[in-house]
Amino acid sequence: MSYWEDWVISLGTGSPLKRAATKLAFPQDEEKIEIISDFQSVVSEQPVGKIETEKGACFRAEQAITKCENAKIGIGIENGIWKKEDDEPQNNYKPNDFESWIDVACIVIFVKNDNNETNKYILWSDSIDIPSGNMKSCMNDNGEVIDNWSDLKDPHSDLTNGLKPRRKFLSETMIKWRDSYQ
Repeated sequence: MSYWEDWVISLGTGSPLKRAATKLAFPQDEEKIEIISDFQSVVSEQPVGKIETEKGACFRAEQAITKCENAKIGIGIENGIWKKEDDEPQNNYKPNDFESWIDVACIVIFVKNDNNETNKYILWSDSIDIPSGNMKSCMNDNGEVIDNWSDLKDPHSDLTNGLKPRRKFLSETMIKWRDSYQ
């Protein structure tokens, strides 16, 4: 048995997909994973850029760790999009610029130590390329993202022909962290 299997994990989302990813990464008993979803997001429906994406994940993790008193770990997950070549995109995209967009998840994990102090870990999942047709449908004429790039609950599965659903992108990232955490 691994040391983390006795920990209560609090996840700041109502998403069944993100819950499934967390359960793959931390296969504790069902009662050891608490779902905290009684809060409003602080980011747009489709976060654009690393800054907004991280802000959303951080807020979700904060809600998870503070609203579940017995949690040892609080996790927040937020998917966001940006241009592939942008290191720190600022949401100032050109009209009709639909090529080279990616979807990436930010996973923020808060861990309480034995002194009840919280350590913060910021993780980034692998990216997936967003088809230009999807970007055309979610941007306005000014180059602003105004809608989700996909109506599907799991576009990653669709784009990889079922080989790598979104929960796998998320769980692989959390497993890498979990296996390296000491």
